Amino acid sequence: MRPGSVLVTTLVLLAAATGASGCDDTPPRPAVDELSIHEDQPCPGALVDPEDEHGFGTETAAERAPDPARPDRAWVCGYEAVEEPHRRSDSGAYYSWLISEEATVLDDADLAAVTEATASLAPVTGKEFCTADLGPRVLVVTARGNDLTGYVVDAYGCGDIRMTDDPFTSPPGVATQPGTVSGVLRSDELARVALRLLGSPR
Repeated sequence: MRPGSVLVTTLVLLAAATGASGCDDTPPRPAVDELSIHEDQPCPGALVDPEDEHGFGTETAAERAPDPARPDRAWVCGYEAVEEPHRRSDSGAYYSWLISEEATVLDDADLAAVTEATASLAPVTGKEFCTADLGPRVLVVTARGNDLTGYVVDAYGCGDIRMTDDPFTSPPGVATQPGTVSGVLRSDELARVALRLLGSPR
């Protein structure tokens, strides 16, 4: 073998060894025990206030569909709008969302229904049918281990759905963990399931 070939072969082997051992020394992010942090409560007393004009959350469409992890538990709870007069602006009223229906744990059949429905989530297109009303919101919280993910479903208007990394700390429409997306989503199936679980007609 020529000396040049030996050198090339050696470099290739070194590169392969380095790649196998990993060049990135950053440790993987440990799973957060969010459920224990929140004292085993999946639903906050109020949705986190977003930084927008009316308190609904971002109106920007999600850039892509989410790919959430398959949950092993889930809950559903309800929220009602409460106008905040001191936060009213020239563009209209501002609403906070206070819990009105405490968390109900889902059985295996309903967990399966939620899991299937979340797979149908897609970014809004702007062509959805909407009604000019204001109603409650449904929060579906799923957990894989003790890592929480929230789906805030509007039971009014366009039926928008916004994900949240953690319902206690992230406002609707802000989700950056693997498998989640920020922005506005739509799923008629998830909306139907959420409303059925809460017992809210629409």
